[in-house]
Amino acid sequence: MGKTAEQWLWLLPLMSGGVVLGCLVYCRLWWTPVPMGIGDPDCSVVCWMFCNTMHNFWFALGVLFSLISLHGSVMMLFDMRRARMVTLVGGLLLLPSGLLNLIAIYYKKS
Repeated sequence: MGKTAEQWLWLLPLMSGGVVLGCLVYCRLWWTPVPMGIGDPDCSVVCWMFCNTMHNFWFALGVLFSLISLHGSVMMLFDMRRARMVTLVGGLLLLPSGLLNLIAIYYKKS
């Protein structure tokens, strides 16, 4: 991957965390709780759990996981020491949207 593409990799964890935060806010404000099936589309497991149960525990957990991903994104932007580790943890916690984090880690050279 070229240097120009590598300098924009920090945006992937930012998008991953932002999408999950957007999903949580959508479910909190506009979603009418109906029983969801396993086939219903959602951006992460924790967001699916919150939209399904509307329990505050899942909302808080989703916000925490999203903030970890966003923090990893900022760390990647400034080339901090543990950026890859924080981004990896955030990506694993936000699966399947966390795959964006894993792609960023795979292509990040430093």
